[in-house]
Amino acid sequence: MRRAHETPWLVLALVLLGTGCATTGSRPLAWDVLQWKDDDWHGSPREAPVLSGEDLVLRGKEMRTQQAYSTPLTVEFDAMLEEMRANDGALSCGFVPIGQPADRDVERAIHISLQYNQNGQTLFVVERFQRWPTHKTKTWAHAPLPLKTGNWCHMKYEVLKDGLHIWIDDHAYDTGGATVPYDRFYIYMSGWQPTNRWHVRNFVVR
Repeated sequence: MRRAHETPWLVLALVLLGTGCATTGSRPLAWDVLQWKDDDWHGSPREAPVLSGEDLVLRGKEMRTQQAYSTPLTVEFDAMLEEMRANDGALSCGFVPIGQPADRDVERAIHISLQYNQNGQTLFVVERFQRWPTHKTKTWAHAPLPLKTGNWCHMKYEVLKDGLHIWIDDHAYDTGGATVPYDRFYIYMSGWQPTNRWHVRNFVVR
């Protein structure tokens, strides 16, 4: 469950996130760290993201851009998993339609996730249609993706009207025909599980 109070470094992290960790063209990209009233997680506490030097460190809690976007759009960033501190984990970039409450898990979204578990390491493109009371999703694509801890990789996601396109380290991945079917949407970022430390830097939206 979530902690009942936020520590001072969360305020510092939010200020830093809004003043130069990421950009939209030449403008700083501002984020909100989300607090969920319906959080049913009982493992290690979700922690808010912080900055370590020039790197954003994701540790369980989701972030949402303060600005909403529409297609066409390109998102680029570098990502690295410090080490696998849990049996499973994921780094997710989501596109979530506007109008959904910011204080609960999203009902609808398209997620691009780098995941690992006992079955291997995989890139997933998943669409969520319903969260509560029944979890309904569709997997558009999944592909093996070797994940080397401690190594940076470059992510590029292109969101067009006719489809979603993904490049990782300049290698194109099939998205199974997935599209982002929302007129206006926020960009979400999260790292899982909370004990993992996912580093993100050079985050750009254009």
